[in-house]
Amino acid sequence: MMKHMKGLNWLFLAGVLLTGCKKDIKKDPDPQPPATKATLSLARSGMTVASAGNKILFAGGIIGGSSQSFTDVVDIYDAVADKWSTAKLSEKRRLFKAVSSGNKIFFAGGHTGANNGESKTVDVYDASEDKWTIMQLSEARVLVAAASIGDKVVFAGGNAATGASALRKIDIYDISENSWQTASFDTDRGSYSASGANGKMLFAGGFSAPNSPSALVDILDLTSYTWTKSNLTEARYAIGTAMADDRIFLGGGNKSISEFSDQVEIFNAANNTWSTAQLSVARNPTAVVVGNKIIFAGGTPQRDMPSTTVDIYDVSSDKWSTAELSTKRTECNVAVSGNKVFFAGGIGNFEQSFTTKAIDIFDASTNTWSIVELSEARAGFGVGAAANKVAIAGGSHRDGSFSNTVDIFTVK
Repeated sequence: MMKHMKGLNWLFLAGVLLTGCKKDIKKDPDPQPPATKATLSLARSGMTVASAGNKILFAGGIIGGSSQSFTDVVDIYDAVADKWSTAKLSEKRRLFKAVSSGNKIFFAGGHTGANNGESKTVDVYDASEDKWTIMQLSEARVLVAAASIGDKVVFAGGNAATGASALRKIDIYDISENSWQTASFDTDRGSYSASGANGKMLFAGGFSAPNSPSALVDILDLTSYTWTKSNLTEARYAIGTAMADDRIFLGGGNKSISEFSDQVEIFNAANNTWSTAQLSVARNPTAVVVGNKIIFAGGTPQRDMPSTTVDIYDVSSDKWSTAELSTKRTECNVAVSGNKVFFAGGIGNFEQSFTTKAIDIFDASTNTWSIVELSEARAGFGVGAAANKVAIAGGSHRDGSFSNTVDIFTVK
């Protein structure tokens, strides 16, 4: 059963005490039909995927088998026209981040594959005009954290090189003003949760030093460019994060490589208050918002032991329930279309480190579940959604070869 919430703001908590939860595993009486198939222009794995308007972009990634060469290819799927086109990034790369704002997608940083090959490039795609422009970050970096709030796009931290110490610099692009601002953390910290609400960026947890989890929360007000600080109840990283109604939900995470948290900490960005809840099982879940529900799915309640547990918070009723995935998953991919969320891939067996073909689908409007399958088993695929389509593309097979297969689900 869900444990009762512990309050930091008692007025807020009065309406959201967890009086218990129920297991919610109803089967969808009208399940999702199987996918149709398409083909990428280039077989590859490790793509960066983002959507804007009616388009899903599958960008960059690894090609060439064991040589692991990088590519600049972008496959663009128009979900309304059901048509494909191609483009190219300004440089070959992977381990870059994408963030969407309105009709624009920003592909930032990454590794080019060359010596000292970290990138400061931001390739910007305008989905409404089908045009590309190029901008630059203040520093080259890999694994940058990216988020958008209103008309501002934030690129925070990252690493100057793969495995190097985390960077402090934050680049902020104002779309309406076509201008850049910078900010900076006052301490070294990486692998934090980055999310935004009500004009504020929240950077929570992560590492303050190698193997030293942090409880620090830095909050940047993007109107005044001022900082405030807070602390999580537990130092942790790999936190499941989602946002709804100006509230940022930070669920679970790793307290160490073999210890996990059940804490859910909720920041109300409108009035700068905190409250807490607890997951039914301590773990590092994947978090997503769909319809009026926050979902914390899978994760590892024990080291290298993935879970099927799903905790569901109903924003409208302030009630929690639990459900089960059909298979154990951690680090799974999610895509939301309408009131349905697809849970695909992820690691189900750490000895094999490979994914299942099964996809779990939760319908937030009916609280029902269904299962579909990929056309072929593969890992490292890209997942995106636009209009009423969910596309799952590429990846690698067990024998190390790469896939060009795209499974396209038309969401009912």
